[in-house]
Amino acid sequence: MDRHLLLRRLVEVRLLLELASEIQDRPEPANNFALLQYHDAVELLLCIGAERLNITPPHELDKYWQLLEKADVHLGRWQPSVKQLCRARNSYKHHGMAPSPQVLTECGQIARSFVENATKTLTGIPFAEVRLSLLVQCLPSRHRLDAAETRAARRQWQKSAKHFALSLANLLEAFEENQAMSARSPYFFGEDMTALNARTLNLDPAVDPTASAEIREPISHFVDAVGSTLRKIQRALNVIAMGINYPQYVRFNRLTPKVRMNEAGRFEVRANTPSSFCYTDAEIGFLGRFIVDDNVPILSQIGAGST
Repeated sequence: MDRHLLLRRLVEVRLLLELASEIQDRPEPANNFALLQYHDAVELLLCIGAERLNITPPHELDKYWQLLEKADVHLGRWQPSVKQLCRARNSYKHHGMAPSPQVLTECGQIARSFVENATKTLTGIPFAEVRLSLLVQCLPSRHRLDAAETRAARRQWQKSAKHFALSLANLLEAFEENQAMSARSPYFFGEDMTALNARTLNLDPAVDPTASAEIREPISHFVDAVGSTLRKIQRALNVIAMGINYPQYVRFNRLTPKVRMNEAGRFEVRANTPSSFCYTDAEIGFLGRFIVDDNVPILSQIGAGST
């Protein structure tokens, strides 16, 4: 199997793991669905490994171990723990017996540990090399996402958040350019309102102390409020029109610093996340998945040469 194709299939395994981790953090009973995703991640990895070894994937997961042994791939030590995961999954899926919080946590640990350790044995590729960025064709966005994942693995939260934010900014810019008609984006909702504020319109009493504060101060507050409101409305319309899940977009923004384009036409971070801030594994998984999984319609319309 071609290495690039193999990596892209392994990304699916990682997406399943990340999705399961996020689902597990949801309130009961929705968190129980994570059990199904954990099982699917393990089974998909075994299936990919079997195909690479020219083994016909069996219908039952428990039959993989003997087939792999015959191909001189020794993963039998994982059989008891993976069997525990399968029992919990079958009890829930086929008999309606929801797992306890402890069982759900144990199954998550089993699935993640198995995938992280068995991927290299089955495919020759370390799991650390399986990056969500492989799915991103926009090169600036891909490079930023790759850097974000690298920094996250090192627990460098500030740098990771910065690269996640810049990756999304690059991706959305490339999409708008790709969809532009007659040099204007179809997602254009009015002129840039950044300059609409009391100071630039010379309505701020602090700029002209001789002016009547009784007249200018209310107008000043009104103009600032209108400008701020219009900017937020424009951005929300822009995001919704692109087909992006707006509540998820809001969550992404809460976890990452603000980004703006400077005078040179380059994106820059306005403020970093606090140095004391730490992400959970589920939040890191969400940030990468939001760029890749939640924006599939955008990704599918951006070519590899996008800049």
